[in-house]
Order: sequence, then structure tokens, then C-alpha cells
Amino acid sequence: MIFRNSGGKLEQFRPTRTVGLMLGLFCLACNAAVEPEPVPTSTFSFTPDLTQINIAAGHFEDFQVSHGPDPVFAVDWQLNGASIALGPRFRYIPATTKLDTLTALATWQDHAVSRTWLIDSMHDQPTAVGFSPTESLMDIVVGDTCRFRIISSRATQTTYLWELGGQTVGQAESFLLADITAGHDTLRATAFTPDHTAQHIWDLHVFAQGELPPLPPREFFVQAGALPATVETFWRAAEPRGDPVVSYEIALSYDGAVTDANWDQAMFVAEINSVPGQEIYQAAIADTLTSLRPGAHAWLGIRSRNQAGIQSLNTPHGEVDISEPWWASGVVIDDTGAPLAGVTVRTSADTFSGQTEADGSYRIGPFRSTDTITLRTESPDIMPEGEITGAWSDALSPPLFFQQVERWDFVLITLYNLESTCETYNGSFPAFLRGLTHTQRETDLRPNLNLYKWDSYPVTVWVPNYHSPEAYDYGTLCREAVQMWNIAMDDQYLTLVTDPDEARIVLRFGDDGDATLGEASLLEPADRSYLLGDVIPEKVEVYVRDRLNSAQFIQEVAMHELGHALGLSRHVVCSDGSYLMATSPSGRLNDGPQNVLNQDERHALMVLRTLPQGFDMSLYR
Repeated sequence: MIFRNSGGKLEQFRPTRTVGLMLGLFCLACNAAVEPEPVPTSTFSFTPDLTQINIAAGHFEDFQVSHGPDPVFAVDWQLNGASIALGPRFRYIPATTKLDTLTALATWQDHAVSRTWLIDSMHDQPTAVGFSPTESLMDIVVGDTCRFRIISSRATQTTYLWELGGQTVGQAESFLLADITAGHDTLRATAFTPDHTAQHIWDLHVFAQGELPPLPPREFFVQAGALPATVETFWRAAEPRGDPVVSYEIALSYDGAVTDANWDQAMFVAEINSVPGQEIYQAAIADTLTSLRPGAHAWLGIRSRNQAGIQSLNTPHGEVDISEPWWASGVVIDDTGAPLAGVTVRTSADTFSGQTEADGSYRIGPFRSTDTITLRTESPDIMPEGEITGAWSDALSPPLFFQQVERWDFVLITLYNLESTCETYNGSFPAFLRGLTHTQRETDLRPNLNLYKWDSYPVTVWVPNYHSPEAYDYGTLCREAVQMWNIAMDDQYLTLVTDPDEARIVLRFGDDGDATLGEASLLEPADRSYLLGDVIPEKVEVYVRDRLNSAQFIQEVAMHELGHALGLSRHVVCSDGSYLMATSPSGRLNDGPQNVLNQDERHALMVLRTLPQGFDMSLYR
């Protein structure tokens, strides 16, 4: 039987009878049946020549065997002693980072030779070293044995050292601990690898028979309680060991973590009985039961106690800030400044609520110092028949924080009935107010819905002396228009001054060359191109064109622009023409200054004046 090398694969070849005759004739022709001379093993060559091969992860190496005089030979490739391929060539691709031995066993006729390579596919990786058991604290009973191990990814290139109590006790890969007496000791394991040295130390607690403590509770967790000045604790039951656990004890300290060393000095705060089969435990600790200090930082520890009265060691512990109590308070008033009694104030989460007293005051809580709350009001929202007050638009507070905003005063907008002829605002007075103050949407320079108005009232006004080309006394007419505003509102909203430097609103007359009848524009602050309503006004200019053709028309235009300056910065959008702040004057000055304003405009300006500066108008519902 003959073997031949076919494409790197060793095949069996059985010659035919003709071939056999030809071979026989060939031997006769040679006149001898002479056995061939053995081929020296040196005629086999192996590639690569080096026997230590390093292969980086993700790469490969080609191995080859060749034979000089005859290509017909066999090669068996063995990886770590197991045959994996036949043929003169083999490509090694590491599947993982590890140490392998590759052997090529080459045979030709009755001659055999082999070559072994040590392949390191981890040469670019640090040696991985692990220790078993992984925990560092060990509780052992006298008479028990325990095996410790060092696991190295280059075990053949690693040396080991074991030390018990500082004395060398072994130099093997593992160490068996036995015949140890009760007490405390340390076991140190050291692994010396080709690239670094690794160590692990076990703290050994050896107990006499019957004195083994229970295991401690697991996954101990501490957090602030749901109520102020309370703490909540959670844990998992201790794993069983020795006598059964009958209870869990919790201790507290304000001086640092609760440990085995200071357990006796810590303050005992709770004991929870163990329940067979129960896995999860919870305990709430309240100021009324213990000496919790609101506002303090505290550490808590927990231990198991078994039936023999022995407590666990290796005390699990956690820490927490104990919350302080605080109350939210303030007053609820309407847009006239009158207190509202009987209004419900509650948190958005409905955790606390209360009603306002006769003076409009409220106080609800206690909340935790870690809480952020939002308050909302609940008041009548249907106006009594025939009344102009008695229903209000409820409001939300912004987020309130402990020691930042404990007080919040609500100003509720009266739900005034709008004129039935003004359908644009769906009968909603808050929508009407937002429209006139331009707080229904953000602006280019005001990225919020906050209401910005004059810091104080009445607002000072300066009117210059001026006669128009048509001989109208603009100065006198516009000073009268200022007083008409106060008559219309039945209150002092504007007051005249003789010095323009003292005025916050200044009038200007002239002809700007366009068809604009009048305009109110912000003079200060002037650092940006603010429009009225974008910012708290400091100075406003009111322009009135000096080409108007009647005294009444002059005064109506002046009053219209003064309305913008007072804070009604946008026009009324209603088909009804009875509004001064519509795009065209209403002409209602014919009925006297007390009737020049529509009641909706009067209510809007009254509410505007009493609302807090910078109030977020989106908080009204």
C-alpha cells in the first residue's frame, strides 16, 4: 500500500495489477530486489524555524513540513495532543488568547520525525491572575479544611508563594488550609508572572465549634423616609449558616460608618424578627422612636443574630442625610388684593392639602427638606349669576424648595365675563389678558411667558407744550388725556410731571413721514431691541402724529398709545368696535372719559397692576 500527498492531503493509493507487473519488471531489470537506503531525518524541514511563536490576537501563522527527495509523505498535525489535520501545511488562527502546543508528526516510509511549537497568542495581553475564594473575609470553624487557589492564564510561566501569618507555607498553585486553631490570622497568596506580580490577602476568622456567627444580611440599603425626619432601610435575608437567624438589629452613628469595631458604641435603633422563608425586609426608623437628628448625616449598620445569641460580623452599613421638616405657606388673594377664604391649596401629587383662612392664609406640610413641590389652587370657577366676582382662574406655583422658597402667595384672576360680542378669546378672560399683554407665547427676546410691567404705580408722564400746524394745542389736549385715564380707571395710574428727566413716559409730537397715527416704544432698557412686554420697562416714548384733524381724535390716539405704555402692549382682536385698544379708536370719548374704556380693558389693566412682577402666565389654568 502506497501513500501519496494530494494537495496537502494524505491519500491511500492501491496500484493496479498492470502497475504491479511494471514494478516487478523494473526490479528484475535492476537485477536486484534491493531495499532503498533510509533517508536521514535531516532531509525533513519545518517552517517556521523558531519553536516559540507569538501571534497577536486577530492574526495567524502558517506552518509547513517539506521533504527533499520525495514529496510523497504524511504529516499529522496535533494541537495540545489532539490530531486536528493532515497534510504538509497548517494555518493556525487563535480562537481565544491562550497558550497552545502545536506538533507536526511527519512520516516517510518507515521513518518518522516531529517538531513542536509553543504558540503564545497572549503575548500582547497582560497575564490574567485570579484568586479563589474571591472574598477577602473568611469565617472558618476549627477542624474544617479550605482549599485556596491561584489561577493564572500563563500557569507554566507563573511561580507561586503562600504565606500564613507571615511564614511561607507553600509554593504550589493551590494551598490547603487545615489544622488551624481558633483565633485570627491572615493568608497571603502571591503570583509572579512574566509581566507583573499579583497578590491577594484573606482575613481569616477561625471559630471554635458552636461559636460560628451567622452570616450578615445582604444588600443593605438606606434612604430618607417618605416623611420628614425618618429613615427607611431595606435588606435581603442572611444566607443560612449554623444556627438559624432569629432577628436583625440596626444601629446608628453620627461619627462615621458602623463597623464591627464600634458596634457597641453605636446607638441601637431597631430590631426586626426574622421570618422563615422571607427574603426581603424593610424597617422605617422615625424621630419619635429614636434620637434621629433632622438635618444630620447618619450612618447605619445591620447585624444578624442567631438562635444561640451570636451576632454576625462584617457589618453591612449605609449612610443617609436625615431630612428636615418644612411647611409651605402664603396667602391667596384676588386681583384686587382682597383675601380669598375657603380656597383649597394642595400639592400636585395630592400628598398634602389645606384651605385658606379668613385672611387668605394657608400652611400645609410637613415636607421633607429633599422635596421639591408644586402647589395648585382649587376655587369656584363659575361666576354667580348677576355678579361680576365670585369665580377665579386657578393657578399653579413654580417648583418650591426647602430654604429657597417656603412661601408662595397666589393672586387669582377674577373670571370676569367677557363681552359676548368678542368671540376671539372663547369667552376666557385669562386668554384675553394673555393676548393684550403678549404672554400667550414667547417672543424673540423673552424666552418665557412671564408678565413684565411697571415696578410701581402711578407712572410719571411728561407732556411738552406743542401746537400743531392746524393750531391744535397738543400739550393741553394730551395732558387732559392723561387725566382721562385716571378717570376711566377710577384710580391713579398716571401722574403728570414738569421735568422730563423725572418722567417714565414722555410724549413726542411731530410727523414721521408715514401714516402712523401714534406709537409707544421702549426707550430704556436700551441694551437690546426690546419691545413692550419683553422686559420690565424703565422709560417709554409715546409718539402722536401732529396732523390729526380733531381734538377728540388727538385725545383718543394719545389715550390708545398710553394704554400700550401702561402694559396693554397688544391690540384687542374683537369685531366689536367698542374697545379703545382696538386697531382703530372706538370713538367712545363722546360718552365721557369714564366710558372711554370697555369693561374688559378696565378689568385687564386692574389685574395687570396687581399681578406679581415677572409672574409666569402659563401657570394660570
